[in-house]
Amino acid sequence: MTERACPKCGKDYSGDPYWTTGLRKHLARKNPCDRPAGAKYLRGEDAPTPRTPLRCLDSVEVGAVGSPAPGTPMRLVGPWFFKQVVKDQANVCFVRPNLSKNEIWVKVHKDETVRIVTRDEFIRLFVNHVMFKLFPRDSDVFGEYSCWLYSENAVDIDTGDWDGQTYDKSEFMFGMWDALRGFMDTYPNKVPLRNMLVNFV
Repeated sequence: MTERACPKCGKDYSGDPYWTTGLRKHLARKNPCDRPAGAKYLRGEDAPTPRTPLRCLDSVEVGAVGSPAPGTPMRLVGPWFFKQVVKDQANVCFVRPNLSKNEIWVKVHKDETVRIVTRDEFIRLFVNHVMFKLFPRDSDVFGEYSCWLYSENAVDIDTGDWDGQTYDKSEFMFGMWDALRGFMDTYPNKVPLRNMLVNFV
């Protein structure tokens, strides 16, 4: 069996140039490839509902996250922070139900309905509601990173009121797009999460 094959069923992804993504999606299926014979096939609406209570974007919490590894390029610091936030399932208050559309459903405030926003608008909301408040200001990288964001990308995380505009070819946006896509593409049980967001009380 090659390293590009599923360790459970042996499905080979050697011919797929994006094999790591394909294999990740395969392993994250709600109906696993090694499902026992006679086990019920789960449809989207049958999938187990996440049990973790959700927080809205404006009330996300993170513990002590420290600093990114020494030498981490500035363009990867934002993605590092995003990954620290979504490690806690309760902070995942957003979903992309349809992979073919540039739309993300996000619960920003408890007293508002779910917003359907573009990828770029979601990043703006994430910066203003999460990064501004929770990025560790005592970390080794904060001063350098906030300067880089402002001077090279026109992103100000010191004011908490970024308008979403950046310079052309912003490395910050490219990095955040990649982190967001990587997370969304492999997130299991999207239908129950979407339903939880819509019915959030």
